[in-house]
Amino acid sequence: MLWLTLLVLLSIGGIVLAIYFAVRFWRASLAITLMLGVLFLAQAGYRAHRAGVAARRIESAQAESTPRTWEVRSEPDPATGDPSPRYATVVSDDDLCELIVEERLDGDRLTSVYCPDLEIQINRFTFTAIGVKFDSMQRSETMALERFVDDDEHDSAYIPSDQGQRFDIFQVQGSDDFLQYNEFIRRIASSQRLALELEFQGVGNHWIPFSLRGSRQALAQIGALPGSTAERALEAEMPAATTPGPIEADASDTNWTSLLAAEEGKIRPSCKMSWPNDFSARALCVDMQTDGFREVRQFVAERRMQPGDTTPAAGILDSCVKKWRGHAGRVDWSATALCIRMQMDGYERLNQGG
Repeated sequence: MLWLTLLVLLSIGGIVLAIYFAVRFWRASLAITLMLGVLFLAQAGYRAHRAGVAARRIESAQAESTPRTWEVRSEPDPATGDPSPRYATVVSDDDLCELIVEERLDGDRLTSVYCPDLEIQINRFTFTAIGVKFDSMQRSETMALERFVDDDEHDSAYIPSDQGQRFDIFQVQGSDDFLQYNEFIRRIASSQRLALELEFQGVGNHWIPFSLRGSRQALAQIGALPGSTAERALEAEMPAATTPGPIEADASDTNWTSLLAAEEGKIRPSCKMSWPNDFSARALCVDMQTDGFREVRQFVAERRMQPGDTTPAAGILDSCVKKWRGHAGRVDWSATALCIRMQMDGYERLNQGG
């Protein structure tokens, strides 16, 4: 009981001192009180104004909804100056927020949410859990959301790649309570629709819908898809393995039409070998590899490549196939298609007007 007695005495002493200073320096106390009152009223007015703006934005946004397509943004490579794809982004159907999957140069992985003129409510002292709903799933799930340190407007936040254990003053949520980040990215690539449940100041909880059209290609281009050959190569900071395989001839001697006809049937067995027990990852692997393979086949067909072809396009095709040939000669067709696209884009830019 001694500590309780001391606490009561200290509280009484504090009150007495406050009264003394208020009486002794009443002019200064009155001025400070007035200033604090004005600041409080100004802050309350500003918050009311922002809440009004947010409410009007959401109300007008609900009247018009347009699905968008994912895009890729690049930043210069500090070593070479070449553009390096780092961000896959899409604007929400209601034009309220932007979702940005980031594969940063320093290795950080995260997905940021930017909602102009809307203050996202984030718990400053504990975790904030948000709802995540894919059209491919029956129920919504939960992920942790955090605030950027330098966000003064409070209109942006991010989903960290570490969806581990989170502590609250009232509860502890383990990693099993959250949708893990790699699975989140995988579902973005394999689903059609996504909605995030965010809480906005003065508005409350609101579901923000996003189209996932073009997300698979965008995520593959920045190397965000978990378990991809491109991602493993980036993590190791070296090109993918190039062990000898059946595709070994010089570009000018290769019959690409015949070779591709023989390769298509190897996609499913290859994905099964890579993902023997993860059926979600295997299905995504088949979809991505098939899309990439068809893009490469179309590239060959459009240019009518024949044995003896020495065009720059044939050289680029041969180089990209060899670069992304892995164990037992299996080719990562998704990475190969991306490689061809980027190399052809660079070649065309260098030869513009010439």
